[in-house]
Amino acid sequence: LTLPPAEFKKELEVVKEERRWRTEDKPNALTREQFMSTVFQNSPYGQPVIGWMTDLNNMRVEDLRAWYKRWYAPNNATLVVVGDVEPEAIYKLAKKYYGDIEPSDIVAPKPRKETPQRGLREVQVKAPAEVPHVMMGFKTPALIDLLGTDEAWEPYALEVGLGALCAGSAE
Repeated sequence: LTLPPAEFKKELEVVKEERRWRTEDKPNALTREQFMSTVFQNSPYGQPVIGWMTDLNNMRVEDLRAWYKRWYAPNNATLVVVGDVEPEAIYKLAKKYYGDIEPSDIVAPKPRKETPQRGLREVQVKAPAEVPHVMMGFKTPALIDLLGTDEAWEPYALEVGLGALCAGSAE
């Protein structure tokens, strides 16, 4: 990755502006981000895709290069080909364009289970909103865990209740 420091700084400002535009300046998006980080404390679901502003403010070009070197590797890539193609021809092209790229030492992250919730989790977001906004979430078993059990109907009942309470909106 060749990225001169001046170019990095310029692009980082673009990313920070995008974060401000998509999240910081939108009360609903800011509330959802805070909600997700409160609900998912050990999961990537609790981390915003674009990153926290504090992360962006502290990012250095060396950090980006290290991240790129580690994760942008053929052993961490998926090549998707769609259509009427010849598999052998695709394999040859993939080998031609990607075959010389060194793999990275990627260690799969350990799955991190959420800490058991033993009480109410609450967050208040102060943002200049036109109307008050309330967001609630409830932990429920995953449907896959209930298949074949007497409780398999419960997630569907929750979906019906959600539709009645939110007029069909799940956000």
